[in-house]
Amino acid sequence: MSELNLSLLGFEKKFEDPFILPSSEFMPETLHEALDLALYLYNLNPMYREGIERAIDHFVTNLKFVKGTSTKEDGDWLTYFREDLEFLTFLRTVGKEHACYGNAFVYIHYPFDRYLEDKNDPSKRFAIDAVLSAAKDVSFDLKSLTYTATFEGKKRTFTICDLPSSDKSRLTLRKIDPRWITIEPGVCSGKNSYIFRIPNTWVNYVEKRVFHAINDMPILFLKAIGQKKAFRFKSDEIFHMKDDTISGVTEGGWGIPDPILNYRMLHKLQVYHKIDESIARDFMMPFRVFSPAQGTEITTDFMAGPAWKREMQTLIANRRSDGEAIHAVPFPLEYNEHGANGKQLSPKDIIEYHSSEMLNALGVPAELYHANISYQHAPLAFRVFETNFMFYHKAFNKLLTWVAEKVRIFTKEDLGTIELEKPSAAADYERKSIMMSLYQAGQLSKKTLFEASQLGDPAEESALRMKEDMDMQLEAAKAQAEAERELQAETVGIVGLQQQAMAQAGGMGMAPMPAGAMPSAGGGITPTDIMEQADIKAQEWLSMPIGPRRTAMAQTKAADPNLYAMAKQKMEEMRGQVVSEARAQMTPQ
Repeated sequence: MSELNLSLLGFEKKFEDPFILPSSEFMPETLHEALDLALYLYNLNPMYREGIERAIDHFVTNLKFVKGTSTKEDGDWLTYFREDLEFLTFLRTVGKEHACYGNAFVYIHYPFDRYLEDKNDPSKRFAIDAVLSAAKDVSFDLKSLTYTATFEGKKRTFTICDLPSSDKSRLTLRKIDPRWITIEPGVCSGKNSYIFRIPNTWVNYVEKRVFHAINDMPILFLKAIGQKKAFRFKSDEIFHMKDDTISGVTEGGWGIPDPILNYRMLHKLQVYHKIDESIARDFMMPFRVFSPAQGTEITTDFMAGPAWKREMQTLIANRRSDGEAIHAVPFPLEYNEHGANGKQLSPKDIIEYHSSEMLNALGVPAELYHANISYQHAPLAFRVFETNFMFYHKAFNKLLTWVAEKVRIFTKEDLGTIELEKPSAAADYERKSIMMSLYQAGQLSKKTLFEASQLGDPAEESALRMKEDMDMQLEAAKAQAEAERELQAETVGIVGLQQQAMAQAGGMGMAPMPAGAMPSAGGGITPTDIMEQADIKAQEWLSMPIGPRRTAMAQTKAADPNLYAMAKQKMEEMRGQVVSEARAQMTPQ
């Protein structure tokens, strides 16, 4: 492109063209170079590749019959497309092909059985596997398409005879690398002619007499290789998937690869990745330096520069081989670290920003890609996403129609009309959101809401919930009753122990003391003392975890059964008090 001559208008050139960037130096000049660059960019950027492949997977939906023949036959044909043809898996592959190259080419490989006929006696026909496994000195002539071999004791020349097979399970869908295709455009009708330049790898297989590869190729391909010509597909023998472009962007019937359309953004993102890698190499690990300590005088010849450097290298090597070794040097050293600030220099935020920009330019919302989109924004995001990539749904349906017609012609059976289901994620989100709003406003029944969410019968679910609540209340009541019985039994035992302790105190010549009285200065343990100790022990046990608590209780029980029983009663009383307060707070006023 020539520069605009502003001098004719009386202006002087002051600024460089802002559209001429460093990335412009690497733009391809030919179609083949563009396809190679598209493949390189597609594989080099995993986030770009994963984003577009997620979009493709979203449109690989289930098959359905719009107009079928019968329920059983429809089911058989759906099984055939899913399992024999593996159509849905193939769709994903074709989608990725288009995402990379902007074009995808599909043809159907029709099955055949190859035989060898004796050139001198055409009535003698042999399966090729039987000849190759038993014959000796087998050779293949590419020009005449004949085999020569010693078979059944005679040296024979065989011609190739291919018989078509009617087994539809052997039909296979194949894609062709766009770099092997030449398009002769139909400039008026739009119906293009496609020429297949047979790749060198195929030619090498034939020239090196790889018999399995030779016998897998249709005879028309072998003839083209023998004549060193390209192979022209017949009309409607190949399906070309591409996205139409505006006028002036491309000519010749080709689609534009998306990686090329997003090339400048991918280039800039890769520049930041390169910066990040350079920082990781130079600034993440510290640059470590040994040097003599300041003020140290080196006067010996031994410690001249080269000798000192070798000594330090030996010290470092020994340190790495044995981390526990002790090292000695004749004078103090200084160890300094430089750098190690790569984390601050890394353009992490910039890379994240440009990655999001790249996803948005691709048509995949960054929040949807990272799966952190809010529920309120999900319907709109899905709607925009599906609208941007609806091309894949339409293109996949066109391919399905094309394949179904080829299968119908091959089998001579009526398939009906088959298509892919339309993605429903966006519609489902919107419908459920509207239904929830209507239900909250009292304008939608529970049954309708439950059926839409596949949650079963609301009456049954409500009855089940009530039964669960009643079972939980019953179990809680049983546990509370059992705890009260245990507490009552222990209380009766503790009262007896208290009476026994008071009797023992009276037998020792001590007058019974009223409740709450303090022990006399003359000594002795009163029931009040035991109750106070029990209260302290109960508080101590409650503050312990379960394991240590059990150990402490067992030790107290072995040392003083009376104190243990009273302390346990106190602990249960404290627990009961806490539970009662909690229930009182939970009871509605």
